[in-house]
Amino acid sequence: EITATDNVLVENTDYVQADCVKGNRHTASFYQHVHQKTIDQPKIKKKHFNVVVFGFDSISQQNFRRSLPKTSAALKRISAETNCEAITAERMNIVGDGTTDNLLAVLVGKLENELYEARTAKSGGKPVDGWPWLMTSYNEHGYATHYAEDHMKQNAFQLRLRGWSQPPTHHYGRPFAIA
Repeated sequence: EITATDNVLVENTDYVQADCVKGNRHTASFYQHVHQKTIDQPKIKKKHFNVVVFGFDSISQQNFRRSLPKTSAALKRISAETNCEAITAERMNIVGDGTTDNLLAVLVGKLENELYEARTAKSGGKPVDGWPWLMTSYNEHGYATHYAEDHMKQNAFQLRLRGWSQPPTHHYGRPFAIA
């Protein structure tokens, strides 16, 4: 607990929130520093992002092209004008009954029933930190990593699973989104 007269230096964090509390009652959030920033981390060997994965759930390839023509054109333009190649998973099919199952196929390479128990409704479930995440492999090879979803409060690994106990990447969008 910090009193109003304490001087506090906050380092090595992407986000800060300070709250007023009187007794056991939260009275107000008086300061929020939720500006996302990059923190120099010595274990990152690469100086730029080499792999960016965007996922569009519940949309077919053809509907993506029709509904998001500027995005589709930008991906083609990036491929043509740079050394980067935008790849679309044209033959990718659903592998399960929702976002979580389909993300697991891409980010872990396994089905949920092949991994240890992480559901909140099951006793003995653990956070998903120990699953073999693609991001973990990139972290170990010196890449800077970031993970975010469009609905971070109820994202694919927090809604019915126990989520991560530690951020899964160097930069994790969930604290920023729920602040």
